[in-house]
Amino acid sequence: GSVKVRGHIVYQPTDKDVGGWQVVKNPRKDSNESTPSSSFSMPTLLHVKDFTNIRNIPFIHHFLPANFPHSVDKSYATYASYCFLGSVAGSSAMVLSTQALLVAVGVGTQSAAPMAAALNWVMKDGVGQLGGVLFASQLGKGGMDVDYWKNKAGEWLGPLTSKKGTKKRGNFQRGTADTNPKRWRMVAALALDLSTLLEICTPFLGAEYFLPCASIANVGKNIGFLAASASRAAIHQSLTKTEGKTSNLGDVTAKAGSQAILASLLGTGFGILFSQTFCSDYGTAGILAGFVVLSAVHQVCTYKAIQAVPLKTLDRHRLHI
Repeated sequence: GSVKVRGHIVYQPTDKDVGGWQVVKNPRKDSNESTPSSSFSMPTLLHVKDFTNIRNIPFIHHFLPANFPHSVDKSYATYASYCFLGSVAGSSAMVLSTQALLVAVGVGTQSAAPMAAALNWVMKDGVGQLGGVLFASQLGKGGMDVDYWKNKAGEWLGPLTSKKGTKKRGNFQRGTADTNPKRWRMVAALALDLSTLLEICTPFLGAEYFLPCASIANVGKNIGFLAASASRAAIHQSLTKTEGKTSNLGDVTAKAGSQAILASLLGTGFGILFSQTFCSDYGTAGILAGFVVLSAVHQVCTYKAIQAVPLKTLDRHRLHI
């Protein structure tokens, strides 16, 4: 179609440049009128409709796999978009939890001992990392082996914990991160949000409960990070397109890392802004209210992201269906 402008200029899209502008002579005007004979182009960014195509966003190609969208599955854009929004919300929530932990440890009060606060902070990080190592040792078995630790507890505590006739239940998570990555990705999101909630609630309990609460929360965060990392490989493998014997799994993983870094930076900025505006007026209660909103966004985005991924492998549950 064409649009008449000033009586002699019409908009005429060309096949080579869909978003181009071209000055042409209006065939309905008298031939004696002088019309410009040259043509000019306006930037494609002026067309709002072009932003529906993710490739037209400025600098977006730095965060997408090479030859996108032909090098990845058609669900990649949906998955990456929801993951990005979820990561922004998660990073913002972690900023709020860090502020709550600083209040709980006594930063900003006259009675706070700087050395004691620093020691507690380092200790909770160390306990969290040890908990993550313990979880990783059981991850290949499909989760924490409940029966194994029951037997260990029976050996340590004696007959107080031993019950005869109990039915063996096995691992609480049926399937490893390779065979059931979607479930483990949701486990990671839930572990991160529950740990963040515990950190935010620490100031309500008092400074004497800082170390146990912060340590448990840090264990949960490490479990979430490890579960997300373990499930990421299988999910990214489902999003790649294998050409012959080559695969762009490394490129997809690298771009996912750059997207996560950008989301973390944006989330940190939003968290600081949110903390300085809304939460500063309501204290820890305002931080808790903000976390509820951010956690809901994080969980919904994570669920929608993994829902869009078409898994290319079959496990026991999918074979049964």
